Amino acid sequence: MRLAHVSFAIVLAAARAAAAEDIIRDIVVEGNTKTTSATVELIAKIDVGDDWTSDMLDRVKRDLVSSGLFRDVEAFFEQCGPTSTPRCDAAGVRVHLTVHDKHSWVIAPAIYDEPTYFAAGVGFGENNLFGENQKLLLYGQVTAAGKGDSFFIGAWVLPSIRGSRFYAQFDTYLKQSQVVEYAPPHGFTDIPTPVRQSVLNYLNAGVKLGVDLFWGLKLDARLRGAHVGYGNINALTLDANQVGPVDDAGVPPAPARRAGTCRTRSASRSIAAPTGSACGPVIATRRRTSTGSRSLGSDFHYQIYNLSLWKGVQVLERHNLTAQANINVGHHLPFQQEFTMGGTTMRCYLNNQFRGDLHVAANVEYSLPAVHGVRAVGPRARVLGLRVHHVPEPPTTRAQLPAALGGRR
Repeated sequence: MRLAHVSFAIVLAAARAAAAEDIIRDIVVEGNTKTTSATVELIAKIDVGDDWTSDMLDRVKRDLVSSGLFRDVEAFFEQCGPTSTPRCDAAGVRVHLTVHDKHSWVIAPAIYDEPTYFAAGVGFGENNLFGENQKLLLYGQVTAAGKGDSFFIGAWVLPSIRGSRFYAQFDTYLKQSQVVEYAPPHGFTDIPTPVRQSVLNYLNAGVKLGVDLFWGLKLDARLRGAHVGYGNINALTLDANQVGPVDDAGVPPAPARRAGTCRTRSASRSIAAPTGSACGPVIATRRRTSTGSRSLGSDFHYQIYNLSLWKGVQVLERHNLTAQANINVGHHLPFQQEFTMGGTTMRCYLNNQFRGDLHVAANVEYSLPAVHGVRAVGPRARVLGLRVHHVPEPPTTRAQLPAALGGRR
């Protein structure tokens, strides 16, 4: 019996020693010229004092590659302790991460030229702001009178707040848009009939705060406020049933019965598999609900429900095959929140020709590097793309035309 106790004690001591050697005692980050070492460790999801197993190495490399910040990644580990050179405070492992940063920003001009849409703009995108994996997007666009949208969009995304599980986003969207509404079509070959034209002024700002819980589950909430106004409203038809009664000056009612301060509260929940679009199959889903709340001062009360599905598969060494679907369902949407299609988002149709409160889109894409040997920038060319959109005709009880609003906006 005493011999058994001695044997058990020896085995337990050996197990404890082995466990001690499987603790991260030191992390060495090399090759990074912009990304901070703390950010590299955060993306790799390791820290000094964490448990370590040899099979974690592939996961660490996959996470670093999938971040999109590095053109190449190498990783290995070695045993270390008080007697090793360089030494560790206690027995365990030293993890070495060698990463080389990609070029992280781009300035891109854009020109749209379509029958009912002409605009020119320029955008700036930074994928690694301050070397902390933060994202910054700035884009401004101007258009010829009556030929599209002039707007500015800005977004600042913080994937992690001070290395925690919390993340945030700040954004703004300022738009002046020439809006043309069309009578609902009755067939696929119908020529759209314009019935009203107006100028929409939309000033919006929002903030989002979320937390990355576990197993890819994320919860976040977003609060935004917007000011909505209409001007230069003109009837393009003499049919009062299409545009509603005009006033003494011949001006029809605005697209929405009320225009003023509109604050919207929205919350979203998402569930995603471990990231790694460049390293293996990924299936991601996202569910989101948005609500316009009068309790926050909104002129409108509406709901938007969204479901997004995405899957990516690596093909060969650097080719990607991705498929995604997006379903949006709205209830009592105000004019400025309605889903629109046509023009730049659906070829062969006029800009925003269709609008309604149900939108379904699907996309299949195969991409490969456009320029071989240029790994720092990594441009990619889309060689196969398929998009299917469906924006049904709005119900007659709440069509986009004032004559059919029924006082529900």
